[in-house]
Amino acid sequence: MTKFDSRPKPEDILNGFQVNWMNLRDADTGVVLWQGTKDLSLPDKEHEAKVPKKILKCRAVSREINFSSVEPMEKLRLQQKVLFKGRCLEEWYLNLVLLFLTPLTLDSHLLKQHQNHK
Repeated sequence: MTKFDSRPKPEDILNGFQVNWMNLRDADTGVVLWQGTKDLSLPDKEHEAKVPKKILKCRAVSREINFSSVEPMEKLRLQQKVLFKGRCLEEWYLNLVLLFLTPLTLDSHLLKQHQNHK
């Protein structure tokens, strides 16, 4: 961003954005079932997570995502696909309107999801 720009360029935002960690919890008990600290923010890259089988027995699962940005951000779209043996089992999108994520700060969002038991 130059001193003449009022907003950062999209590529500067992307380069300065990082997912610091993410976890999956049993939403009823709060017990963390999986946590990853790899940067998951790279678009178009498949990330692998070994999630324990016992997560399938949970009535509801919550995801907590912690992220930071070098550039100021007002909006964020999260997209996640859950693949098993190359097939998409779940896909979701979340559009967040951030009050304002200031540069070099951390933000966390907790998302709850009910399992579909058949």
